[in-house]
Amino acid sequence: MCGGPRTNDPSFSYLVTPLSPVIEWAYGKESFQIFGAPGWVTSLSDSDRFDIVAQVPPGTSDEQFVVMLQNLMVDRLGLKVHHEIRNLPVEILTIASGGPKLKEMPKTNPSGFVRGSSRNHRHTLDTDGVVPMETLVDYLKHALNEPVVDNTALTGMYTFSLEWSDAPAGDLTAALERGFGLRLEKSSRDFDVLVIDHIERLPSRN
Repeated sequence: MCGGPRTNDPSFSYLVTPLSPVIEWAYGKESFQIFGAPGWVTSLSDSDRFDIVAQVPPGTSDEQFVVMLQNLMVDRLGLKVHHEIRNLPVEILTIASGGPKLKEMPKTNPSGFVRGSSRNHRHTLDTDGVVPMETLVDYLKHALNEPVVDNTALTGMYTFSLEWSDAPAGDLTAALERGFGLRLEKSSRDFDVLVIDHIERLPSRN
């Protein structure tokens, strides 16, 4: 992706991309908040990827740009959507009864990211650099494919290192409590979701 808002390049391009992250970006939603999408919208197949190339007027704000993206998909793909409030499962991240087992690092700007890997039913999670809790929460959202709410009230900077397996006593939830002193508790909350009513697979001509 290059060009667009907050750059000096008016030529915006987002090449060879699945459509799902574009819809998430344009409507300010995460994947779990989008319903009704055909399989090809989330497909990673090369045949279901798109090139988006547009001219962005100088001074365009982020808010104006996402409206432009919405209008582009309406005009070229016939996108029709509506909003609903739905009660969805959510994981609440809290501190376990024994207290947190995380070592707080010196205060600094976030300088790293959380990465995970899986091989032969063994999984690892660690950080490159130091990160706040919100970075761990973002990782957990994708690992669990569910919304995660941070109720730990931990505001420091941390490094994370964790290993777990697919065995019944070795899943991610148990590993978080054992390694970090954090618990995931199942709950539910109301979310504003985006429902896709119609979308064309082939773009119309400019």
